Amino acid sequence: HDLQDEFFRGAERFGFEEMPSAKSMAEMGCDTCHGDMQKYEPSQLKSTCTMCHDEGDKDYDCEEQLRKGRKRLKELLSLVEELQPAIEAAPDEGIEPEKVKEAKEAFEKAEEILSFVRKDASFGLHNPGLFEEYASRIKELIKRANKALESKR
Repeated sequence: HDLQDEFFRGAERFGFEEMPSAKSMAEMGCDTCHGDMQKYEPSQLKSTCTMCHDEGDKDYDCEEQLRKGRKRLKELLSLVEELQPAIEAAPDEGIEPEKVKEAKEAFEKAEEILSFVRKDASFGLHNPGLFEEYASRIKELIKRANKALESKR
């Protein structure tokens, strides 16, 4: 679980400065929420969240966080999936080679960050702030790639 630990700790990656989660700064470990990983069941999630967050906490609801995280990840996956065919077709559509290269670089960086976020598999619960920063960067990169593909020879 090195990747999840890295996400949780908010280690420097992809040009972002270190951004530890509140849980990491409170020196909580994996076992705080997950207990014995050999016996952990996802159904335990709500009970582990309520160790620190009140059940009716308006500022934090773990089920709502999960729902929002899943929705955000689905949106990002869709953006990446929609862009890939456009990049592949760009050379045949008269897009300038430099612009195709620019689009590919932005796309590949977005894919790299998205892959890391997906492998964390917490939908942002390990580090909500970093999850949002990564999601924003992915959207920015997709936007940059789409803009590069708008130019024709």
